[in-house]
Amino acid sequence: MRAWLLMAGLLLAGPLHAEDAGSTLMPSVGATAIYSDDSEGFRTSRLGVAGFTRYEHADQLSGVQFTHHQFQQDDWRREAEQLSLIHRDYSPRAGTGLLVDAGLNTQGGRTLLVTDSSWSRRLRPSTGIEAFINRDWVETRTALDAGTSHTFVGADIEQQIHPKFSLLGMLGRQQFSDGNGRNHLRLRAVYQPMMDSGLTLQARYRSFRSEEDRAGLGYFNPHDYQERMFAIGWRKKFEPGWTLKGTLGTGRQTVDDDPDSPTRIAELSVTSPYQNRLFFRLNLGYNRSASFQGPDYSYRYVKAEWVFALR
Repeated sequence: MRAWLLMAGLLLAGPLHAEDAGSTLMPSVGATAIYSDDSEGFRTSRLGVAGFTRYEHADQLSGVQFTHHQFQQDDWRREAEQLSLIHRDYSPRAGTGLLVDAGLNTQGGRTLLVTDSSWSRRLRPSTGIEAFINRDWVETRTALDAGTSHTFVGADIEQQIHPKFSLLGMLGRQQFSDGNGRNHLRLRAVYQPMMDSGLTLQARYRSFRSEEDRAGLGYFNPHDYQERMFAIGWRKKFEPGWTLKGTLGTGRQTVDDDPDSPTRIAELSVTSPYQNRLFFRLNLGYNRSASFQGPDYSYRYVKAEWVFALR
């Protein structure tokens, strides 16, 4: 507990020092709401409230957030509570900086240190790197009852080959608390046919290989999974600073030795101007891939984030 309080003090004291150097210290409050469901009848909802000691814009803030989680499937229900430290020192224009979300999550009488954090920087104008860590419960009914968690760490690199063409690659390791482990590989080629259009054409590949292929782990766990996808992305900025982004993708997936099957994604996000006293961001998504019951698993989500500066 002392280490937790010390970390909170250091994190929240950082902006005070920054204010002495001339930056803006602006207290604010915020809220998040997330809902998702899937074709197997598993539903999640999260409601969070936050207080920030520093707020310059949505990706430059520091504070504390409390989140209530609820999981449901048929007549089964589980609730979880989470207290997190939030720190964002990130430049959306450059795509670099630090994003920290770390806290304690309690469900089913168990407490887990969870995080969803990343750090990125430019090595040079054409080369960027990122390191990330994600630690959380495995969100299926069986895994939550068993208290199964996972830790996913990795790094990716982006290399611009031409002003219109970039290559991205990621290597990651996912370790489960039940002893299972996975190695992940993701590759992406991005082509921008018209520089001012906001349109991108993307070729994507992702795969993972599990060390344990035994049944009864409580989550989807093929020994070998591969996905090949073509996607179209679009980003447009509207006055006075609203941003609209979308992605549509279609491809094929291979699960172990099963025949190929289709996979789909659709994503949409709306972001208000960053510098406003009131900030709002909305994300919608749909994914079709494989799971326990075969290749036609689907997943849908909506996420809303709101921040209001108090002065």
